[in-house]
Amino acid sequence: MYFENKLPSTAPRHLTIAAGKAMQETLDCVRARMDLLEEALNVSGLKPETFAALARKLFLAQEHTQKTIDNFTPSEISEFAWAAFDGEDQPTRLNWAGVDTFVDTAFVSTKEWEQLRMLSIGGSDASIIKKLNHWREELGLYYDKTGYPTVDDSSRQWVFDRGHIVEDRVVEAFCAQSGMKRIPETRMFVSKTHPNVTANPDAIVTPGNGKLYVFEAKTTIAENFEAWANDKVPPYYACQCVHYPAVLNDERIAGTYIGCIFTNDITVGGMYIDSQYNLNERFVVRYIEKDNAEGKAHLDLMQNWYEEHVINENPPAVTVQPDLAVQAVNAASATSASDNLVEFQLSDWGETIKEFLAAKEQQSNLIKQADAFKEKAQKLSVDIIKRLADSTRGVCPIDDKRGYEIKNVAQARNTVDAEKLRVVVDTAAPFLPDDIRKEFEACFITKETSPIFTVKEKSLAKIISKK
Repeated sequence: MYFENKLPSTAPRHLTIAAGKAMQETLDCVRARMDLLEEALNVSGLKPETFAALARKLFLAQEHTQKTIDNFTPSEISEFAWAAFDGEDQPTRLNWAGVDTFVDTAFVSTKEWEQLRMLSIGGSDASIIKKLNHWREELGLYYDKTGYPTVDDSSRQWVFDRGHIVEDRVVEAFCAQSGMKRIPETRMFVSKTHPNVTANPDAIVTPGNGKLYVFEAKTTIAENFEAWANDKVPPYYACQCVHYPAVLNDERIAGTYIGCIFTNDITVGGMYIDSQYNLNERFVVRYIEKDNAEGKAHLDLMQNWYEEHVINENPPAVTVQPDLAVQAVNAASATSASDNLVEFQLSDWGETIKEFLAAKEQQSNLIKQADAFKEKAQKLSVDIIKRLADSTRGVCPIDDKRGYEIKNVAQARNTVDAEKLRVVVDTAAPFLPDDIRKEFEACFITKETSPIFTVKEKSLAKIISKK
């Protein structure tokens, strides 16, 4: 069966009632779609890979209209495929003996894909479980996998939009630089030995000698270049490079290449518009060799976490970032919040409440101390700034080698001409034409802020040499 899948027939019991109902509808819809495509493939008589590429065009074209591909008959889909066929067959896809196909994501909408991700631990979840993620806490991942409302990430949606749009450009840049060839692959795979661990790699590439490599495509803003300097890979991405080869469990996979483009992004009201970048200056590639022992331990950790917390409905303890855990638990209870009085037994909660109050009192005292020190520093800075007069730099030698560098330099920042921007946005489409984009960029006006005053002990030579 070409459009095979390992999707469950019923929604897991650990999901909330609302999430379980939505999941069941998604499972029924996607499973029926795969059966429909399989039947249409048989009717068409086309090579499976060729039929899939042509049917994908129909899926994308109809995805946002009233008549989706689900409303077509097998014969209609076959007729469309033949009408779009140019006589050139697609290459035969790879066979992966070590995994099962969870679902072909080429025929799953973004909303469906997001729901299906609740059924397993994917590569992007791994850094959370390994306590390496700066943006998500384990408790938030638990709520995500069990169907509770999660923290609203809409303010960072443009980051994900940029990743999806620029992803193919990263792969293309790597192939052009390395001479490797991208092997088409759109399936999400599930481990045969760890049934709740999946992999949906960005790309599979090969130099043509029988070896295969996972390729992971990343984008980030130019200011994050330091995290990749000196051959480094950010830890929260490095664990993905372990995850995918481990799930695929294939001797042909030698390791993972991870490439990153550093961009300057254009966004409007949280909506991603485009990215500007220079591949010759800010494109890095790193390589992580596959380690079977490390991969096995990784899969064990992922599967055990899913079973212990998700299947057994056992929320994980707060570990690395308590502030994110607070956001997660508040988001999870937001839809059912009430003013009912909940009683806490003193024998069970007394010590916790006392510790909380003591911590808050200590925090308050430290803030007061910090405010006092800030006020003292500001008062002391007045006479030093007066001594600078109209200069922005000064030096106070300590000895022959060391000295205090004194600076009072204004810093530039970008502000938006809101009135002009409103006119531009009103005429903007999701992807702005060049002329509209230029108008958008013209809305940004560089202004100067109040000077930032600093005093640092440094080498005299370094202070004096600066211009």
